[in-house]
Amino acid sequence: HNVGALVVQKDSEIAGIFSERDYARKGTLHGRSAETTTVGEIMMPIAFTLSEHATVAHAAAMMALEDVHRVPIVAVDGKVVGIVTAMDLTRWLATNEGYLHGPDDA
Repeated sequence: HNVGALVVQKDSEIAGIFSERDYARKGTLHGRSAETTTVGEIMMPIAFTLSEHATVAHAAAMMALEDVHRVPIVAVDGKVVGIVTAMDLTRWLATNEGYLHGPDDA
């Protein structure tokens, strides 16, 4: 389904993010196979989050400052309602500047 990352939750709290990048960088630990290495061992254990009411500029600034490619978006009650990626921001900018006109252009 073309998913590049998963938000990992524990006890209804965000525990981290597991991405293709984490897997590619760390893959297996200490010679262990993928079948015995857990997501928790190689995921990014910190997840920077934004409110669903945050601006696009805020998301871009956070991603640039924290050197992350995706940020989970949370509702007021703390529930994850989505994720914004660097590519989402790129598409938004290109569309708003008139270079893209809709989903068929992406």
